[in-house]
Amino acid sequence: MRSACPWSAAGFALMLAGGLVATVLPAAAADFPKQTFRGGNAGWGVVIGANKAGTLHYDLIAPARVGVSSGPLSVVAKPRIGQYALQGPLKSGDRNDELIVMIAPAAAGAPCRDSAGRSHPYAVIANGGRAGAWYGCGDFGAD
Repeated sequence: MRSACPWSAAGFALMLAGGLVATVLPAAAADFPKQTFRGGNAGWGVVIGANKAGTLHYDLIAPARVGVSSGPLSVVAKPRIGQYALQGPLKSGDRNDELIVMIAPAAAGAPCRDSAGRSHPYAVIANGGRAGAWYGCGDFGAD
């Protein structure tokens, strides 16, 4: 699977290690596009949007260690316009983990391609700590 993502490997490693966890902002849908984000790849998917209270919420379907999980998300300081780092609690089996979701636009002229070969304007990584990490592509769109 080929993808063009503007974040460097070192930046991802820092975010995945929790380097930005201390800078969590209040969960405000105003810091995130109003359209729902849908992303994922073969075997997993995530949907992120605002609920009626104006806070962000996710629904995640991931491999066996997580199954189906949902919960609130908080916005972590954005590295650049169009990029988003979000975090929230993740229930994985009988364990509680932290979910970090990173979304970044694909490079101009080089869309993110999922394992089925479909093009998407955004790359997404969902890291569930001990539960695992998943890479894919996605789109902001209509609810």
